[in-house]
Amino acid sequence: MKISSILASLTILLSVATFSSAADLQPGTYLMKTDTMQMKIDVIKLPTGALAINGEGKASAGSSCRIGDLGAIQGNNLVLGICSVPITFTADGFELQASPSCIQCQPGATIQGRYTKQ
Repeated sequence: MKISSILASLTILLSVATFSSAADLQPGTYLMKTDTMQMKIDVIKLPTGALAINGEGKASAGSSCRIGDLGAIQGNNLVLGICSVPITFTADGFELQASPSCIQCQPGATIQGRYTKQ
């Protein structure tokens, strides 16, 4: 691996850690459940201040989604690596406004929906 690649990776990780907002996205387990999709997301605050986001879910038809990355809140977006997902905060959690193609979802599955803290 070239030094420039390593430096670029470190720059991305540091920028993610810099923009994390623990006031907006609190550590804990969040659940989204609809008639067609169930998704669980765990948010862990790391000692550096960065947020580790880990989630998985399944649609009633059997397709699935998977998230596992460092996360940060930047404006009205949840940034996961190179992926940006519009987010709105609610009194009991948050709502993800879209399921972009950069999220690992099989056809028929989505991360879009309202998540409540468990």
